[in-house]
Amino acid sequence: MESKMPGCPLLLNQIKPLLSILFSLWFVSGSPVLAQEISLYDTAIVEQYSESTGISSSESEPRLQRSRNVVYAEFLGISHFESINYERIFFRSGNVHFSGRAGVSLMEILLVRSASGENPGSGLNCGIGTPAWFPVSFNAMYGKKKNFLEANVGMTFSTQPDHVLFPSAGLAYRHQALERGIFLRISCYSMYTSVLGKVSLRPGLSVGYAFD
Repeated sequence: MESKMPGCPLLLNQIKPLLSILFSLWFVSGSPVLAQEISLYDTAIVEQYSESTGISSSESEPRLQRSRNVVYAEFLGISHFESINYERIFFRSGNVHFSGRAGVSLMEILLVRSASGENPGSGLNCGIGTPAWFPVSFNAMYGKKKNFLEANVGMTFSTQPDHVLFPSAGLAYRHQALERGIFLRISCYSMYTSVLGKVSLRPGLSVGYAFD
C-alpha cells in the first residue's frame, strides 16, 4: 500500500531550480563558452525561484569577500603619540561588522632615550617617567563595500609607576579594502584621564594594510 506524501511534490518543485543551478555550474566549470550561453537561463531560474519562495534576488546573491585583518599605524588617537596595531573582524552580519584591536606605542621611549643617550633595550620604562602605551578597543562598524561608519570603546594601559588606565570612546570614518589593500581611518576619541580627572578630545589618523 503506497503512502501518500502530499508535501513531496511541493518540496521537489522548490529545490528543483537550485539543483538545476548546481548541476549547470558543475557541468560548465571547465567551459567558459557554455557558461556564457547558459547564464541567461540560470538568471531566469533564479528569478523564478525568488518569486516562488519570496526570497529576493539580492538575498540570493553571494556575499562580497571581506578582508578581516588589518595592520596599521595610528597617530595620536588613544595612544599618547603613535601606536602600531593589529585588528581583526571576528563577526559580520550583512552590513554590520565587529572587530577587536590591540596595539603598542614605544615611540616616546625611543625618542627620550635617544636624546638622553640611554640604551633603548633596557626595559619598557626608562626610569624618567616615559611610559609605554598599550591601546585596546572593541569596534562596531556599519557600511557597504569599502566605506564604514565606526563606533568604538576602548582602554589604554600605561606602564607609568601607577599603571594608569585611560578609558575611551570614539567615532570614525573607515575605508577598508575588500580583499587586500589600503586601510584608512579618521577618528575622534573622548578619553578620560584619571590623573587629571577630566575628559579630553583626541583626533586620530590611522594608515595601514588590510588583508584576508
